[in-house]
Amino acid sequence: MATNFPTSLDTLTNPTSSDSLSSPSHASQHANVNDAVEALQAKVGVDGSAVTTSHDYMLANMGNWTSFTPSWSFTSGSLTLTTNNGIYAFVNDLIVIQCEFRVTSISGSGSLTLTLPSAAAVSTGLFAYFTPGFSVIRDSNVATHYAAYPFSVNSTTVFNFRLVGGDSVTHSAPIPWAVNDEMHTTIIGRKA
Repeated sequence: MATNFPTSLDTLTNPTSSDSLSSPSHASQHANVNDAVEALQAKVGVDGSAVTTSHDYMLANMGNWTSFTPSWSFTSGSLTLTTNNGIYAFVNDLIVIQCEFRVTSISGSGSLTLTLPSAAAVSTGLFAYFTPGFSVIRDSNVATHYAAYPFSVNSTTVFNFRLVGGDSVTHSAPIPWAVNDEMHTTIIGRKA
């Protein structure tokens, strides 16, 4: 019998002290147990496993942060940044993304957009329009903070932002972006 593991559990026959080596078959017993042990080893994985479905790989990479450079833009024009950092981590099927930027100059207009790398894609399944998250915008001139949230419309990597209260984050809202203004964003969702 080939092993059923990991899709279902095997039912193995335990011989008793009064059983002969042929009933149940001694060779079959060893073959069945060997198949089951090999399936367990594949599922658990060797130390430092690169097999993404193995427990060793998943545990070793659970919560490890991966750095990336976020792609921020306005509908038209350009946004130049002195600081532009991003990190993401997976915990099972959950992804946590954190991004921040500080403005050097802006010659853009329209809505602010964040594009993530495909490796950090967020599922649009349950949250087809809204992805849980939070953003803080800091006006460096008056040290005022504004709350916003990320949202995505049928994209796993492209997010727009709305101020708490409903208006879009744009080149002029909630502030006319200027040197040293900042935005910090956290997005939490299911990985795509």
